[in-house]
Amino acid sequence: PTTGSGRRVRTFASASRSIDNPGANKPDAMSLSPYERCFVLDGVEQDCRVDGRGRLDYRSMTLQLGTSPQASGSARVRLGNTDVMVAVKCDIGVPPREHPTHGRLSCSVELSASADVKYEGRGGDSLANELTKALERTLLGASSGGAASLSAVGAGERGGGNP
Repeated sequence: PTTGSGRRVRTFASASRSIDNPGANKPDAMSLSPYERCFVLDGVEQDCRVDGRGRLDYRSMTLQLGTSPQASGSARVRLGNTDVMVAVKCDIGVPPREHPTHGRLSCSVELSASADVKYEGRGGDSLANELTKALERTLLGASSGGAASLSAVGAGERGGGNP
């Protein structure tokens, strides 16, 4: 069914499907009530999501590069109602004498109060610290050894470039 504007609408008839959940005793990755499960399965049958998109329809996406002139690199991605802004700032410095081939990387994640009111003041500090640590582990490897983890790049072992 569609509305007058042509947008698809979803109907839900609880009698159209049994709400018995035969796997109720099995642990699921996502726990749904029998009614939620029925709603989801009806949506799959009707090829219609809650927001009117079909199962295979994706949200519109836009990507802008160079959105922050103060950063070395920046981007803004919008996916539906989700808006993410990222900026990277790089400074090149001299490595310590005792480790001339090592580099240093530090990460910082900031959560803007304009993204969610719960980030106002120090509200996002805990999540920001967790994301910062996860980003550093991802970039530096599980050891998160800091300077030593960058030694291969410092020694010119980067793919495709000259030392």
